Amino acid sequence: MAGLPVKIVTGAGVGILAVTPGSGAGLPVIESAVGIPVRIMASGGLPVTGLNPSPPAGGSAFSESIKNPAILLSNSDETATLDDAGVQDVACLATVAITSGQKVRIEFQVTEISDRVALGIGTIDLLTGDSAFLGCVGGNGIGNYSSSAGVWENGNNVAGSDGFPAGSVVDIDVDTTTSTISWYVDGVLSVSVNYNQTGDVYAAIGLRYDGVTIPSVTITQPGAYIHAPAAPYTEYGA
Repeated sequence: MAGLPVKIVTGAGVGILAVTPGSGAGLPVIESAVGIPVRIMASGGLPVTGLNPSPPAGGSAFSESIKNPAILLSNSDETATLDDAGVQDVACLATVAITSGQKVRIEFQVTEISDRVALGIGTIDLLTGDSAFLGCVGGNGIGNYSSSAGVWENGNNVAGSDGFPAGSVVDIDVDTTTSTISWYVDGVLSVSVNYNQTGDVYAAIGLRYDGVTIPSVTITQPGAYIHAPAAPYTEYGA
């Protein structure tokens, strides 16, 4: 692959400030303005050998293993859709743990909605069997329902809420220091309660088919939030 030209590009049209040749087996150091990303490409789309960048840190997705089989994952496991319209009231967990001491914002984009979609958190022991809807059974989770049925945790209705329609962006602030969870619908606070889940918690959803609309929810990736969290909260998976 020797002899191929290499193109170095920075974001925002800003030029390279400096290129320092490497010594011995060292690689060159390429410097751009602070915060400006650098992209290195070989001609013809071929890979550049000798460079081993670390993969991007963080990211969030739904779990392939802790979900009901009726939930189909797509879009790099960022979107969950109820694939089997004959199965109702099922749940799915995400892959990133929120640990003790953290204050985290989770963001969901509700593409399609059915009789009810539930958005919240659950533990690693979340129940995912048929009819194990998030929060409405003793299944180690808490969820706010789209259908204005309120907030449910482990089979108990713990608060009322106005729900949310299709097209909503729902942000969930989880404060593990006070065991508080708050739901925002399109940037407006909807409801806030104390939760009783213990240990690490994860973003979680519940999907139910109403015979009309197949529900679908996407979890927003760090850096792409529509409603960025205020400090000291951080984006889920960042």
